[in-house]
Amino acid sequence: MKSLIIIGASGFGREVAWLVERINKVKPTWNILGFLDDDETLRDKTVNGYKVLGNVSDGVSRYNQSHYICAIGSSKIRQRVVNTIY
Repeated sequence: MKSLIIIGASGFGREVAWLVERINKVKPTWNILGFLDDDETLRDKTVNGYKVLGNVSDGVSRYNQSHYICAIGSSKIRQRVVNTIY
């Protein structure tokens, strides 16, 4: 299975995790490693059974062999995160 990290641990991120779990029921494809989120109040917490692994910039360099999906609904925050990654 391919390693997947979801960027954003709020509502949209939880929905993406749920969708990936449903995909895996049909065809096991993704191993969700956890979430990356810049919200300090989520640090080291578990969201829907998946750990918040750290903030985006640190996590992308630490988990560079993984696949990522950006699950941030706010276009302003999403653009900032994308700029951090690239």
